[in-house]
Amino acid sequence: MVAGFLILGLCGYLLPRTWLNPADYNAYQQLLRDARQLDHEVNEAVLSSRLGLLLHYDPLVEKTAALQRTHASLQSMPAFVRVHGRLTLGEDLRQAETLRQRKAVLIERFKSDFAVLRNSLAYFPKLVADLSHRFSTRDDASEVIPLLNHILEDALVYHQSANLENEGRLRNGLEALQAHLAAVGDRADAADLRLVLAHANVILQRKPIVEALLGELVNLPSSGSYDAMQLHYESEYAAALGRAQAQRLTVYVLSMLMLVGVFSLIIRQFTHSERALRVAEKKFRSIFEKAGEGIFQTTVDGRYLEANASLARFYGYGSVAELMQQITDIGGQLYIDPQRRAVFRHRLEKDGQVFDFESEIRRKDGTVAWISENAHAVRDAAGKLLYYEGIVSDITQRKTADYERERRNQRELLHQRCLLGLAQFDKTDFQRALREILDTTAYTLGVNRVTAWRLFEAGTPEEYVKEIGTFDLDRREHRSDEYHFHARNLPTYFAAVRSETCIAVTDALADSRTGELVECYLKPLGIASTLTAPIWAQGQLAGIVTVECTKCHEWEDDEIDFALSAASLMAVSFETAERVRAQKEAARERERAEQLLLNILPGTIARRLQAGEGLIADHFAEATVLFADIVNFTQLSAGIPPQAVVSLLNKIFSAFDQLAEDFGLEKIKTIGDAYMVVGGVPAPREDHVEAVVEMALMMLDRCAELTRDANVPVTMRIGINTGPVVAGVIGIKKFIYDLWGDTVNLASRMESHGVSGNIQVTAAVHERVRGKYMFVDRGLIEIKGRGQQPVFLLKGPLAEATAS
Repeated sequence: MVAGFLILGLCGYLLPRTWLNPADYNAYQQLLRDARQLDHEVNEAVLSSRLGLLLHYDPLVEKTAALQRTHASLQSMPAFVRVHGRLTLGEDLRQAETLRQRKAVLIERFKSDFAVLRNSLAYFPKLVADLSHRFSTRDDASEVIPLLNHILEDALVYHQSANLENEGRLRNGLEALQAHLAAVGDRADAADLRLVLAHANVILQRKPIVEALLGELVNLPSSGSYDAMQLHYESEYAAALGRAQAQRLTVYVLSMLMLVGVFSLIIRQFTHSERALRVAEKKFRSIFEKAGEGIFQTTVDGRYLEANASLARFYGYGSVAELMQQITDIGGQLYIDPQRRAVFRHRLEKDGQVFDFESEIRRKDGTVAWISENAHAVRDAAGKLLYYEGIVSDITQRKTADYERERRNQRELLHQRCLLGLAQFDKTDFQRALREILDTTAYTLGVNRVTAWRLFEAGTPEEYVKEIGTFDLDRREHRSDEYHFHARNLPTYFAAVRSETCIAVTDALADSRTGELVECYLKPLGIASTLTAPIWAQGQLAGIVTVECTKCHEWEDDEIDFALSAASLMAVSFETAERVRAQKEAARERERAEQLLLNILPGTIARRLQAGEGLIADHFAEATVLFADIVNFTQLSAGIPPQAVVSLLNKIFSAFDQLAEDFGLEKIKTIGDAYMVVGGVPAPREDHVEAVVEMALMMLDRCAELTRDANVPVTMRIGINTGPVVAGVIGIKKFIYDLWGDTVNLASRMESHGVSGNIQVTAAVHERVRGKYMFVDRGLIEIKGRGQQPVFLLKGPLAEATAS
């Protein structure tokens, strides 16, 4: 009888625990948390892809596979879950698995479409930079290169924000490029420009597809399935607790009935029973104390009625007694937010239980931790609230990981915004772009210094890097310490720069890659950690960017990515600066060539040649031609040094050039000591005869003045004729604008048959200006090839000649 009573009592205590095992409950609860967390991490990875922060798909694939394994584990449910509950949980799980499979399909489609988009995004900037460099010497460089750069900028901006406005700008640029292609036809470089169009169109077409896929992924309501599973699971657990209490009560009633029947036996075996109960109580207390999670019973007003050693240790107390003695107000002493206890009580009083109630608490030593509480309210038969009891789990590690993940996401978003701003910045002003990249990098990463170095003499034994700019965040100033280092003195460092994507060094004084810089750079500047990103421009190492900290710093992936992006933008600045320099040099060369052409040819003729006109030959019905020659210059030059001869001719002809410009006449050429000028060519004018006559008179005066100052006896003969001429350009290298016809020949004869110190003109000239100028009639003289011709000597304006 006694044995039956004890067995019945133990069954009342132990049987519910054979199918209502707290360890099984907690394990399945953890699986639900893991599934929810993995689903959340998959969504985060998707969002990271959407923002361009996910460099490869391994995390996405791994988390999706881990979620599938967790779903498989969730199919094995604890024993306390009834058949109906298993069916309900199974349906929730099937919905979650269906959504996971849908996500897996969308992820595979995304990977395929985004691979094409990312390929164009990666190759597009390099293609534009290469074409800009190659096109810099073309005639239409000033049109094509800005257009290519604008298309690149619009494509990058559209990738970051694919709205209608950005799409419109990109399409306008592509239409302009398409129009340019139609204009140039099948020129050799047209294929390269069509490749630019192809990549830009890929970005236009694929970006909306990728956005739609990512939007569908993000909007899949997978978390709802886990919430439903959690509610159904907790409902099953609560029902199981109720069944266990009922079983215990039934067993206890039967025990009391047996107790009445066997009271005498119990009295006799009281000593033995009491010992058994103490053993059972001791066993229960051992389980209670050794539980891994904290277990508690608290009063409604916030004092502990009971707690186990795990809870005391977690809160930082040496014993349960110390915890219960010192914590008299749980809400005010434990919770960081004093109102958190009030929320805890409100939910318990409203629902009777709380699950996964997460709060931030302060331990005895002042350190902060996170807890998750599962608790329920205990009431008496009349429904009066007696106390709260439940379990506390330490979730500090998970919350810290969540916080770090969120902090990193926010920081990566900041990095993306900063990089987008830098990508849109005008890089034609190299120094301004350099300063902008340096200080943006320093502020964004929160480091002490950021330095840009340029590589010179690349690939030679004299190769070296020179500091071209530094931003010191501590002093808030740009500076240049003008450090430079030869590659031959830093072979290990230079080898690492060329072989590694980025050199991230936590302890720069101890790392072998930066060991060569310790004495010459790191120690003098107090640098403890460095991050070195190489600058690659047109496939060649062009320099480096160094991010420097005065304290040891563990570089994170997003910081490394930002440094690499800053180096890429620096490469664009280098290439832009080189392109601008090349364009300016080309413009200077063109300007020099144009100026040289203008020195040789009349402006209108030069422009016609530049426009591509091949043969230039024009007929002018009226033009006035002047030839001037220094008399006996050959004999004169034999008696003075060559430098003096050239100097004298330069002074005389320079004075004549100025006179031609002043009178609006066109100098044709000089031949030795002879000078030729024309009026009315290439621009016709009514007063061409008067202009040439006035210049001839001034030429005699200027020649006399210059030779008098030089103390050299020089006189001139000048001949003038007017009539029709043919003018044009001859030659393919040392071309010249020249005149032909009888008018030119007769003007030359007027000079060669003239009188020293005088201006001899033909009858045609005399006829045109005889009422304005004084002439001396020389009568008829024999002109070679023309026979007897009337000629006149010009003496000056009529009024001056009369007065003299």
